[in-house]
Parts: sequence; C-alpha cells; structure tokens
Amino acid sequence: MKVVLIFVLWLVTLSGLIAGESLSDVSSGSERFYSSELDLQVEIGADEHFMAINRLQHWNVRLMRLDGSPVAIKALTFDGGMPAHRHGLPTTPQTSVSGATAQIKGIRFSMPGVWRLTLEMSTEGVDITLGLDADLKYGQPPDFQSADFKSEGLIEL
Repeated sequence: MKVVLIFVLWLVTLSGLIAGESLSDVSSGSERFYSSELDLQVEIGADEHFMAINRLQHWNVRLMRLDGSPVAIKALTFDGGMPAHRHGLPTTPQTSVSGATAQIKGIRFSMPGVWRLTLEMSTEGVDITLGLDADLKYGQPPDFQSADFKSEGLIEL
C-alpha cells in the first residue's frame, strides 16, 4: 500500500511538472534593473505567476531615478520571443500607462529556455529601451542573463 501511494504521488508531481505547474508558479515576484549611466531603474513585478511557464500573467512596471523618484512614462511597448527557436510570444500583451507606472497584461511564456524581452518606454524628452535575456525553467525563478539599457534623446537630471 505504501509503495502504491508513493507511486501515485510521484505521478501527480510528474504530471504537474509536464504541464508546467508547480507551487512556485503561483508566487509573486519582482526584479529591478539599474542603469547608473542613465540614472534610471526599472522595477518589473507581478502579483502571481511572475515569469512562470504556461501561466497567464500581468506585470506592473515602474520607472524611477536611482534615488527612487518616479519618472513619468508617456508610452510603453512590450515584445518578446525565443531567438534560438525563432518564435515570438504566444500572446499579444496589452499595455497601459499611468504616471511612472505601466501595466502589461496577457503575457505567457509557452516553454522553458531563453526568452529575449524588450520594453520600450517613452518619457519627456527621451526614449528608453530595456532588453532582457531571461532563462526560464519549470518551477524556478527566472535567471536573468543580461539587462541592457539604451536611450535616445536628452535625459534631464
């Protein structure tokens, strides 16, 4: 009886991993990315399923100076894909902005591996691009391999 119970528990765990589900997939999370050259930081977070595979998620994005003071976002675009597999996101996320905060709704990552994500933010006088390479694995937090800031225009300090 004990062997059967262990086998059943093993099958349930395995089926959850195959489906891309685990207890850590329901966790909230956030990451901050910094650019001392641009005097900026970007915080990206979610209330649940942050960077989880096969889970629909909604992100909150905040743009700030390094001292924490907010920088108003006029527009934000978001895109992503897997360069190694030559495909984009399986969803078309929608964005909205309000002051120094933006929302990206409807993000889903369809498989494990390295995803290239691009956030383009327009502010007063400058356009900022944040490029991220994130390695996603089932049931684990994202492994950010790179974060690159680029800007066009004049940044007022």
